[in-house]
Formats: sequence, C-alpha cells, structure tokens
Amino acid sequence: YGDIAWDTHPVSQMRIYQISRKNVPAAVSILGEVDALTEDVKVVGVAPVVSEDMTIIHATYQFKSISHWGEQIDKVGMSEEFQELVNKANDLGTLVSSGVYMTI
Repeated sequence: YGDIAWDTHPVSQMRIYQISRKNVPAAVSILGEVDALTEDVKVVGVAPVVSEDMTIIHATYQFKSISHWGEQIDKVGMSEEFQELVNKANDLGTLVSSGVYMTI
C-alpha cells in the first residue's frame, strides 16, 4: 500500500505486526483509513515476498522531519479516530515491534 517517499519524508515510524495472511486485505483497508486522516504523512504497507517469517507486515508512516513526526503524533496519533484504527488493527494481528528511523 502507498508509495515510499524517502526523498521528501526521511523520517519513518515502522510498526511491525504479526498477522495471519487471511487478515492482510483488512489490514490494507485500515492503512487506507489511516492515510485519509492526514495529507502530510506518507502511509506505506509492506509485506515480505520471501522471508523466514511470512506472518508479518510493516505499517510505515513517513514524515518530513523529526519535528514533523512529533507534531503529527500529537495531532493524528493521539486522536480518537487513529486510536480506533489501532484497536481494529490489534483485532487482526499483534504488534511485535515499533520504532522510528531516519535516512542518513
């Protein structure tokens, strides 16, 4: 889902979920709902094609800068709408890891 935008959005928060493959379409639908919450954040979903663990997907949110990340966490990440989507995602799979990364 989505398009990677490292050139304009070098800061990423990645949330890695362990999920049954049958739940992937519903997870992609949730990514679309998250994407609709803001125009400033790039939303990307990634699933392995070949991997030791084929039960994971990455929900990646890309930001323009570290300060932009903080602003969007306060504005969108803490919103009731986003938290409802997080709860829907938790019904589909289990969050196993989350982190923030920046291109160097």
